[in-house]
Amino acid sequence: MDIDVQLESLGKHKGSQWLDLVQAKWAEIPVWVAEHHPERLQCSIEEKMLHGSFNVGLTAHFTNGEKWFIRLPLRGHTSDQHLDLKILNEVETLKLLGERTDIPVPEVKAWGLAHQNRLGLGPFIMEEFLEGVRLKPILSRSDDPDDSILSDDLDDRTFEVIYRQLARFMHQLFALDFDHIGNLPSASSPLQPPLTLAANEINLFSGAKVLGMSHWSPPRILLQTLTTT
Repeated sequence: MDIDVQLESLGKHKGSQWLDLVQAKWAEIPVWVAEHHPERLQCSIEEKMLHGSFNVGLTAHFTNGEKWFIRLPLRGHTSDQHLDLKILNEVETLKLLGERTDIPVPEVKAWGLAHQNRLGLGPFIMEEFLEGVRLKPILSRSDDPDDSILSDDLDDRTFEVIYRQLARFMHQLFALDFDHIGNLPSASSPLQPPLTLAANEINLFSGAKVLGMSHWSPPRILLQTLTTT
């Protein structure tokens, strides 16, 4: 895809400005997070802010030992007009996976749209912090985070456990059928065009608005359920 370098530069600038705002609001974040706890417990925020491709993450520790993860969409990486839709989709997806699969997903503790965030940091999700083990050091048998070479010492049992778990997760995902293409509608979000990675990047970097609602109607589809014998 051809990229408008000026739009790409604008996105980076928005992201930088937004990160500056997060830092400016840092002292207020623990109080804001505590307001969403059912018991209004105080919390502290780890100094390290985790950066992903489309979100930044903050880790909150409450006085009762609870640990939450706060996800905020990174400005400039998702179209401004679709930030709320992104969060709505993620909340509904976590709910669906929690109800219809055994894939480990965090419990959503609180969430809100941009206008519901009094700090002005945009839409957000506050969720249970799930402890996990990264596959990379297991597969590489190395403490070097940059080591991506598969170890020669891996036993068959390790491979079997990993691949059986991944296969079970993929089987459950493919078994989720829908009769329309689009987002996951809810009381807060009617059916809208699918916010895909490709559509988002076209919106951001080419200037073409491919997610407009004016002439879009959801095509009906029939997906084949993956079954085993």
